[in-house]
Amino acid sequence: MGSYNGEGCISGLPIESGDPIGGIICVSTKDYSDNEMITPVWPIIWGHYDDYGGIDLTSVDSELEEYFGNRKNLLRDLERVTHDCRHQIEDGIPEDICLLIEHEDVLKTIITQGNPKTIEESFKAGQPMYRLNFKPSGFQCRGDNIYHKRWSYFDNDIFLKCFRNHCKGGLPQNKQEAYFDTIAFYMSLYENHIFLKWQRFAGWQHPGRKSAIWKKLISVYKKLTR
Repeated sequence: MGSYNGEGCISGLPIESGDPIGGIICVSTKDYSDNEMITPVWPIIWGHYDDYGGIDLTSVDSELEEYFGNRKNLLRDLERVTHDCRHQIEDGIPEDICLLIEHEDVLKTIITQGNPKTIEESFKAGQPMYRLNFKPSGFQCRGDNIYHKRWSYFDNDIFLKCFRNHCKGGLPQNKQEAYFDTIAFYMSLYENHIFLKWQRFAGWQHPGRKSAIWKKLISVYKKLTR
């Protein structure tokens, strides 16, 4: 695959070589209406657009590499799967997995609306609902459904699945911020009706025009399109 501009999975804005971005590793899932959606399986990773549909990480994510068996060119392979080029890689990447990218400013604006500091404080105070191994009771939702009921993603078999499998219920110190940010990000998506659809080249949908986050994102969009 040759070099080309990327596209923000939420904003739909072009992403050019060297742009600061975040990467969201996801798998295909379903919403309550059985529409095909996508769900994160690893905390958000940060870096710069590599001009080939992928991301050059700001720092090495050793846990991510270890989970996938120290796989060489892991992020490039995830990008190829995303763009329907699985034939270009060796075996070893789970089915229906993809790498979505978005401008750093867009992601961080959405994360802020999800109040990650409150989540961090709740975690440190010992509230069980933010632990990796939390199993709530009384939820009536499918295991692959993250949108059926508020907070249902805490009992979801897919949300942050790879990360949960690697950490076995413990939260590494170096991953705490990314973990809290990812929960805040998804809470904000839910609250503002932003859905990440599984489509080739990362199909996207703007947040609701009446939502509070829309006002916050308008200035970000304007800055990115100057």
